[in-house]
Amino acid sequence: MTADGRIEKMPDLVFRPPVSRGVRNRSEWGYFVECKIIDGSVTIRLYCKEGVTRFVNGEYCARMPSGGMLAYVRDASTPYISLQPHLEMAFETQSHISREETDMSDSLHSRRGLSNPCVDIALTHLWLRT
Repeated sequence: MTADGRIEKMPDLVFRPPVSRGVRNRSEWGYFVECKIIDGSVTIRLYCKEGVTRFVNGEYCARMPSGGMLAYVRDASTPYISLQPHLEMAFETQSHISREETDMSDSLHSRRGLSNPCVDIALTHLWLRT
């Protein structure tokens, strides 16, 4: 369910741990992951526009504070270097940090400005070479 209560698309993967006390709606509970193919600059823009945006606008993971983006990489792209120009000025990005592992980065996005605000979202970007 989206931040504004609409039932929309679901991310590609959802990992559901055992439900803890206080969870009323299991469909909003879990670790949500959107998957994309990366093969050049156009697909990196789509990764952001059709992946990151869905988390930031509350379409995915509206009640959870973290989620993931998984990329199947067909070129030499790495997440921090490739995403930084796209994330630094858009997607309500508060931070984007590199990890020691070159195939991962983490970004934090504000969702307080939504018409139905929800908690900020921390995204882990994992890029696997294919």
